[in-house]
Amino acid sequence: MQILIVDDSALVRHVLKNSLNKYFNNPKIFEAKNGQLAVEVLQNEKIDIMILDVHMPVMDGPKVLNIIRNDTSYDALYIIMATANNDKEQILKLIKQGIDGYLVKPLDEEGIFKALNTAMKKIR
Repeated sequence: MQILIVDDSALVRHVLKNSLNKYFNNPKIFEAKNGQLAVEVLQNEKIDIMILDVHMPVMDGPKVLNIIRNDTSYDALYIIMATANNDKEQILKLIKQGIDGYLVKPLDEEGIFKALNTAMKKIR
């Protein structure tokens, strides 16, 4: 399993990485601190799941989402969007843009595992 964590917060990336290591047996985890770096990782690696923050410098999550969902080579990529805003309108907009799941910050392990359980049912 190859997973890309995209968040400008080193703390959030650390929390996600710890949870992913508990959930998966020896996952290969990539990290990017902004959307531009995430796109570069995606161009060079076969990623199965991407956990993508909404608000980041350089390139935000919705912009990355737009790039990915307009490129058929990423059709199999499962995208979990992480947001600090639990606004239903924003989440519905992101669903329409092509996210597969979402997490609301502050992150907790139960919520992360629930999102991963849903992802694994769909990508296996």
